[in-house]
Amino acid sequence: MQSFTGKAGAKFLVLLFSLLSVLTLCSADTGSSVHDANHGSSLQARKLTPELKAFKEKLDRADKNIFTGDQSYMDFTGQGNKIFGSNGYAGCTGVVMVSSKGAMIGHYNTDENSFQRAKSKLKDLYEAHKGDLSGGQLWIYAHVQYKKGFPYANPELVNKFINSVKEITGKDPQIQKYIEAVDAWFDQNGEPLVNDPDMNNMIGGGFFVENSGGGHANSVLQFLDIEMIKKSGEPLS
Repeated sequence: MQSFTGKAGAKFLVLLFSLLSVLTLCSADTGSSVHDANHGSSLQARKLTPELKAFKEKLDRADKNIFTGDQSYMDFTGQGNKIFGSNGYAGCTGVVMVSSKGAMIGHYNTDENSFQRAKSKLKDLYEAHKGDLSGGQLWIYAHVQYKKGFPYANPELVNKFINSVKEITGKDPQIQKYIEAVDAWFDQNGEPLVNDPDMNNMIGGGFFVENSGGGHANSVLQFLDIEMIKKSGEPLS
């Protein structure tokens, strides 16, 4: 298990758990085999907080989830409730624009090639649906460092995303910041800052849009924010 030592190994596990399900409770054998070897934790997963449990349930019921390197649009003008989500964020950048009639979501690695692809794909997607998205909310979901002021982890690329979506839509995006949970509970050497941080429940970033349908209902946009992500790793004891 030495290949999974240090913070990089912890981040890998959290991302893996998040991709299986944003708040998946992984088996005790999987988590314990990594964490016990280094820190002696029993990793008995605590119960999810009501807020995190409700968020997980929404994402589990999503009609569509957008993962890394993809983008899509969901129409809300038909009848029936719709949930449109994106999760598994661990350093990526998210873009979401939402109105009462529909929403578009993009989920991208924070590197130059991904940015260039995103710029082209988001422009095409917005142009195809701008009649329904006009007047909607526009957000960037940005990875930040877990330290004073929560500065962007990759400010140059995040600012490129901000400027690009503003150019595409004509709107200034709002910013929702998120962290990687391990950064709140482990030091740079991968050592826990407290006893027994909850590796089983640590989550990656994510968000969803929910709309009851019909084209006139208010859309509800919910993010996993810094505090929610930090809380997912609260110590077991």
